[in-house]
Amino acid sequence: MVSISSLAMNSPLSSITGTEPMAEMTNTFMAGKFDALMQNLRNMPAHNPAADSASIVTNLVQTGNTSVQSVMDQVQRFNDGASMMSSQEFSAAGIALTMDTAMVMFQLNAGMGMVHSSKSAVQILFKNQ
Repeated sequence: MVSISSLAMNSPLSSITGTEPMAEMTNTFMAGKFDALMQNLRNMPAHNPAADSASIVTNLVQTGNTSVQSVMDQVQRFNDGASMMSSQEFSAAGIALTMDTAMVMFQLNAGMGMVHSSKSAVQILFKNQ
């Protein structure tokens, strides 16, 4: 079995790179680097997952509100123009309105599922802290 010491490995490497081997770094130097790193971490703002969750929820609510308002506008236009439509136009517009309404309901339900899972995740996070 061949045994090579770290000193034997570092001496050829230091001759090639022109630098001292890592083994010769003192513990105080490494401790100083660690202290500097920790000092920088203290100056950073704390990450608040609840704030991220709130902004996600706010965006979902705004998107859902816009979608619902769009469908309500379509319903109003459908009601206003229904008397001037032929039966084929009335049926086609009714089907399109039904499809748009179903799509908005699906998006709202999917959004609520995300909200509930985010709420659960945040509650578990706070419970574990």
